[in-house]
Amino acid sequence: MTPAELKHHQILIVGAGVTGCSVMRYLSRHKIAFDVTDSNALAPETMGNINLAGAYIAGLDQVDVSRYNVMILSPGIPRAHPMIVTAIAAGVRVIGDVELFASVVPSEVIAITGSNGKSTVASMAAHVLEHCKRSVLLCGNIGTAVLDVLSSATDGTDGTDGTGGTGGTGGTGGTGGTGGTGADETSADLTAAPTEYVVELSSYQLE
Repeated sequence: MTPAELKHHQILIVGAGVTGCSVMRYLSRHKIAFDVTDSNALAPETMGNINLAGAYIAGLDQVDVSRYNVMILSPGIPRAHPMIVTAIAAGVRVIGDVELFASVVPSEVIAITGSNGKSTVASMAAHVLEHCKRSVLLCGNIGTAVLDVLSSATDGTDGTDGTGGTGGTGGTGGTGGTGGTGADETSADLTAAPTEYVVELSSYQLE
């Protein structure tokens, strides 16, 4: 789903770890409203400069799925979780950060997954491409989250952090706020992007 498509939905980010925070930053750059839920308290070291104005719902079992039509799921939270199962049955679209990345990435992507050896193969692939004088960016589970490697030039924003608003209208653990408006939806400056992204993915991110 592209940023333009996401603006028309009520969004819940499920999980506030490294991946969840990268999704918060991405949506904030695009001035897209969202709420967040996690089983733990928000960690300042992962939140960074994110200014969460939407609702924070403490505990996945406290989520009212009827308030949302899109959930962005962190890879550490299984789709078999009862709240996620209920949401899917209710027609909520459940996606991950990789789907958001794929909808806007301007270059070739080499995605590597498997049971063992993912990091080794991803590193080798990036090294070979660099040796061939290609402009390569290694990301995903091996380092920087995929949405964090998208610059303002490659995802069509002005590069400034916005504020996440509410995807619903309240919920346990927080109250809904209002997100910013007027995101820049201009075309990406593809000259700033690498020629290839080498991405290490977990099996959860392929679901």
